[in-house]
Amino acid sequence: MKNFKKLLTVSLLLVGAIHTAHATSLEQTDWELIQLNPSQAQSLPQLRLPLTLGFNHGMVYGFNGCNSFHSGYQHNEQRSTLTINTQRMATTRMACLPKAENLSQDFQQVLQRTTHYQMTAKELTLLDKKGRMLARFSKPLTELPNTQWKVASYNSGNALVTSVNSARMTAAFDKQGQLSGFAGCNHYRASYKIDPSQGTLQVDKMGSTRKMCHTPDRVMKEEQAFLAAWQRVRSYQRLGKKLTLFDYKGTRVFTFRLLADTAN
Repeated sequence: MKNFKKLLTVSLLLVGAIHTAHATSLEQTDWELIQLNPSQAQSLPQLRLPLTLGFNHGMVYGFNGCNSFHSGYQHNEQRSTLTINTQRMATTRMACLPKAENLSQDFQQVLQRTTHYQMTAKELTLLDKKGRMLARFSKPLTELPNTQWKVASYNSGNALVTSVNSARMTAAFDKQGQLSGFAGCNHYRASYKIDPSQGTLQVDKMGSTRKMCHTPDRVMKEEQAFLAAWQRVRSYQRLGKKLTLFDYKGTRVFTFRLLADTAN
């Protein structure tokens, strides 16, 4: 009887260990590149945006240093296998500087050679068929309160746009639920509510200063479109230094780049 209890205890511990090893799913995770194949002996160049990789319902997506991409993938959590369909990968077509272009090609080769992965709560490692490390990723910061952002683009109602005016626009979210920033001519303020578990964000009615501006060209018209766009926001996604806000249909309303993160 004593031996049976001991055997039962060991069995339960093994089952618990197996469950723990596979409790973290690759699905619905996002990652930021911190190291590329060490055999290349190169450090990552400083780019405007970090290289990213995300997984959601059989789709893999991200930014390769030059362009955004998405494709399908298959994985087996028990065997830690991962195959990314690079043959049918869709990408944007931006022209990039040589260092970004070279990095994007290296990143593409990493995705193509990946056959296995290792994953913890904070890191993801891609491996080739011989078990060699191809790339390491970390979990990007996702908190919104106590952050300050610069507008990269906003949706004017027809498409995402950017201009001399929008390049000056900002947004800051404090921990008391107040949103404030610069709209191109005037400063604005509003209350906001978020649910981090659901990724929802709603902004109350805007208040702003009443200054009239005539330069740059069309500044007042763009400011009105910018302030009106906040009322369409229903959800958000922060991945490190990038923030995207969406409407109720999942259409992008704003994209931002990080100015400051005072929470970390």
